[in-house]
Amino acid sequence: SGESLHRLLLFDSYGDGWGTAQLGINESESTNTVFVGSLDGTSVVTSDNSAAKAGGREGAVYLCLKPDVCYTAEVTGGIFLEEISWEIQKVELRTGRDAGVIAKGFGGGFGGCQFRLEGGDGRCVTTCDGTATENVVAFQSMSPSGSPTSSPTPLPTSKRTKRPTTAMPTEYLPQDKDREFGADQYKRLEGIILSASPNSKGALSDQKSPQHLAFEWLYNDENGLSNSRLVQRWVLASFYFGLNGDDWLNKQGWVDSKNECTWFGVSCLDGAVSKLELDENRLVGEIVPEFALFGDSLNQLSLGNQYDTPSDKRNQIVMPVPSFLAELTYLSFLNLEGIGLTS
Repeated sequence: SGESLHRLLLFDSYGDGWGTAQLGINESESTNTVFVGSLDGTSVVTSDNSAAKAGGREGAVYLCLKPDVCYTAEVTGGIFLEEISWEIQKVELRTGRDAGVIAKGFGGGFGGCQFRLEGGDGRCVTTCDGTATENVVAFQSMSPSGSPTSSPTPLPTSKRTKRPTTAMPTEYLPQDKDREFGADQYKRLEGIILSASPNSKGALSDQKSPQHLAFEWLYNDENGLSNSRLVQRWVLASFYFGLNGDDWLNKQGWVDSKNECTWFGVSCLDGAVSKLELDENRLVGEIVPEFALFGDSLNQLSLGNQYDTPSDKRNQIVMPVPSFLAELTYLSFLNLEGIGLTS
């Protein structure tokens, strides 16, 4: 049949597998499926439930490919697609070594890409060349492989981050792999958030925004909560990321799976946030406008400094006086003394 042996490598730059994302490889001009599968924490799992041993960062399976066939490859489903990449290497039968990369791609992008083996009939233009498409973000450009190489193509270095400047400490990442949801759960949660805060759509699309970072955290820690609790946790987490929460003097409980009413400085009445007291706690940044969603419950807000508060403890919220303060209609006590607000 003229088939030759190739090695398919699946990569995840974050090291926790692909979740619900899958790679499909098909013959372009027929219904023949060559591969459908994914990378989980321990193996490459295929559509026929077979598995090859792997880790969450990298896995491999073997494919037999034909020289006279055009193939289509596409990653579908899942989230965090910027972490996903794959490549196909020709295998030297005598030694089992890599004899050159013939196709590679990313998890993101519009639609699939095509490739053929060297020596094909020329009717198939190879587009699976590792070139990032316009909706793949945070990757450094990777040019197509040229001559055969003896080592795998470098993995993408993009990682999920839990704040705009540095990665979230690992203790805040979900340890239970059963908490991996699919695209339906992602859309459901996004709908809940945008229903409560329609003007947040742009911020949710910005992968470096506090609102997006909070949504990402919430998605991984959803825990079957009510819609009101999900929105409340998202607003508090957005507040945390917008004010550099990782560097707070006391951040006990914040962005944790525990009830948000037990987080340091947070008090609740009937399950709704009624008091927020974080004076002299090294809050640095800006308060997100979504804080106005506490307008029907927040009674006390205290984020101030004393006149002699040491510089390493001072809250520094340098921004115009927030217009959303007018929407906190139940507020009876407010302390924003000496934090840097401008008129």
